[in-house]
Amino acid sequence: MDFYEDGEMHTLHWIFYRVMYSIIITITIPLQALTAYILNKPELKKNPVNRYFLLMILSDFAMSICIIPSIVSLNGCVFWSYSFAFYFAHFGWSLETLYQMLSVYILLWISLDRFMAAWNIPLFSRVYKDGVILKRMVATFIFCVFSHLQKFICAEVKCLEGDLPSNCTKFKIRDSVHYEDNSALTKVFMTLHEISLTWFPVIVLALLNAGLAIKLYSKNNQTAITSDYRREKENKAIINLLCFSLTYIFLSTPISWYIIYFHDLEGTCYGKWNDEVFRGVANTFEIAQSLMHILYLYLLNKKFRMTIISFLVKTEPAEDSTQASQEKREHDTTTDTKLSSQQSIRSNISSARWHSSLDC
Repeated sequence: MDFYEDGEMHTLHWIFYRVMYSIIITITIPLQALTAYILNKPELKKNPVNRYFLLMILSDFAMSICIIPSIVSLNGCVFWSYSFAFYFAHFGWSLETLYQMLSVYILLWISLDRFMAAWNIPLFSRVYKDGVILKRMVATFIFCVFSHLQKFICAEVKCLEGDLPSNCTKFKIRDSVHYEDNSALTKVFMTLHEISLTWFPVIVLALLNAGLAIKLYSKNNQTAITSDYRREKENKAIINLLCFSLTYIFLSTPISWYIIYFHDLEGTCYGKWNDEVFRGVANTFEIAQSLMHILYLYLLNKKFRMTIISFLVKTEPAEDSTQASQEKREHDTTTDTKLSSQQSIRSNISSARWHSSLDC
């Protein structure tokens, strides 16, 4: 059942959503499954930050699965049944953005913990206890679901030729994002959703990473107990988080601009040629984001890289003796310094463990 009246537009959508989407998803899903398997290994999972990365990869994996209906329907233009059209109207695009939102808020939690470990070690030691990840993830998932309720509810399927549901030969979906109803309430909900999905986490990530960089490069932080080795690891950890953050900003901002300013598709499933080119590129950037997460994990996380290489070549991971000796030397140095109390020592060790869990 072809909705298209413009052959060139059909070709454009075919290139973006059948070819490019399929290539990216075919590459991404197996890599996400392998990455999740590696991060779930005990030697990596024991580090709190790797548990976050595992949850983020699983969220990316769920998003990739939810993109498959967009491939089949040419991003909401071709439906073979009423049930398929109904699913896509209520959940097709919404589930994609829900899991994308969950992924970026997991990244925000990682940055917040890094910030606390650098600026307020006692607070970090009190907050970061067993069970905190589960509580945070439950709260974050509930928040993401509630932020998408309007998208789940405010949608419908219209029949252009025939009668719903069994005798219809041509469907058009109407959802809260891609079809304008000119109501102020819808615009408010959509704007708030885009703020919570993109702009709010971007601003918070920028502030947390800026504060972390200031702390690590401040004179008060350049003490004798902070070895060059530890300082180098912390600097690389900042680079790690900045790469994740900047990638999210770069890849998710175009589709956010499209949804706010160019989404009026009343009467058809596509807009003007230039708008659809921009939309296709923006959508491709968005789904490529999860692939970049895996790439950065491999390039910047040394423990993950060593584990995945040893898994692929079927060898035992080599012990990083240099790192072990450096950490032991640093621990001895920290212990031998004249700190004010045993609580201060424990707090510094706790912070050091968190920093080392972001080993690059």
